[in-house]
Amino acid sequence: MSLTLHTFPSNPRAFKALISAQYAGVAIDVPANFVMGQTNESAEFLAQFPLGKVPALMTPQGPLYESNAIARYVAGLRADSGLLGASHYESGLVDQWVHWAQNDVDAPVGTLVYPVLGYMQFNKKAYEIAKGDLNSALALLNAHLQSRTFLVGERVTLADISLTCSLMHAFRLIIDAAAQGKYANVTRWFTTCINQPQFLTVMGPIQLAVEEAKIGGDKPKEEKPKKEEKPKEEKPKAEKKPKKEEEDDDDEPAIKEEKPRLPQEEADWIAQKSPMDLENVKRFLSNNKFEDAQAQFWTEFDHKAYTVWECDYNYNSDNTIEWMTANLMGGFINRLEEARKIAYGALVMTGTKPFHLQGVFMFKYKEVPTFVKDCPDFESYTFKQVDVASDAGKARFAQLWNASTIDERELRERRFFK
Repeated sequence: MSLTLHTFPSNPRAFKALISAQYAGVAIDVPANFVMGQTNESAEFLAQFPLGKVPALMTPQGPLYESNAIARYVAGLRADSGLLGASHYESGLVDQWVHWAQNDVDAPVGTLVYPVLGYMQFNKKAYEIAKGDLNSALALLNAHLQSRTFLVGERVTLADISLTCSLMHAFRLIIDAAAQGKYANVTRWFTTCINQPQFLTVMGPIQLAVEEAKIGGDKPKEEKPKKEEKPKEEKPKAEKKPKKEEEDDDDEPAIKEEKPRLPQEEADWIAQKSPMDLENVKRFLSNNKFEDAQAQFWTEFDHKAYTVWECDYNYNSDNTIEWMTANLMGGFINRLEEARKIAYGALVMTGTKPFHLQGVFMFKYKEVPTFVKDCPDFESYTFKQVDVASDAGKARFAQLWNASTIDERELRERRFFK
């Protein structure tokens, strides 16, 4: 069987298929002359892979892209490899962990390692949230591996391969010795995987981080200097205040009044009833082609309660690697969770290197809501309102929401937040 995998060197997403091939005993040719931004944008390549995405696999049956789909195809070429599980249930578990790695691990790892690798600017707030998300993922994984050597069953499966590739840069750069000790089960599992001959052949030896990698000479997380402790002055007992002056009349500590999560005006606006139910709109647009549904959509759109906003990424010139740009989209969408009940939107990646990232959202508020402004990704975008009462505004919404060409740039990927 002749298989050719197009990718740039040391692509962790391509490693998933290449490691699977080692276990399945399948030979895959990886052209050494691939140049990202050139080879994948050539007419010959685009004729086979119209999206220009990598990794991209040419099979005897035809082209295949998306790293998880490619890895699953390769893993399934030899049934006795066990990579897809030993039973129908185990096969489901393998898929579960593969999707979990993509949805819950790739985004925070990208936010943490890309500034170190020089692929994106460092954002302290985004870093702190991503660090929390990664720690939550590692804690869940650590508990799962308490009594297991591998994620599913008693041998390496595609689940282990996929998740190991997702965590590769994190263990090299972010998960330091202290974290490795805290998540000892995960560390044991990761080192077991990367030291298997099939992993070593593809990835080479991986040195685990001793300390967290630095960005521009500074640690990503800013550390506050410790205050010098002054020796306490002993006061005569007579000068000590009576207990009732220190506490309230009931001898109970004062309770701090919590600051409202939203400004009152915004909370009232969101709480008001609208003839347009956002959940119904999400189902309607998800289940119908937009070109067929837009007439009804605009008839029912509530201009009094909802506004529409276009957003444009501020650092599009930095988007030189497609899968990293895709991770930016996924990370932004994942961190908008609080806004889910009052927002519906789409992010799109268009053009060629550098890739252009932009989007369109409808919000149940007259401004961009606090839930969105509090998202660490917000400051990386410029939002401007779209006048959807006008034909031009409706056309702009339709273009960002549905068109295959936006501002004369070909669509590469569209993801919806719903």
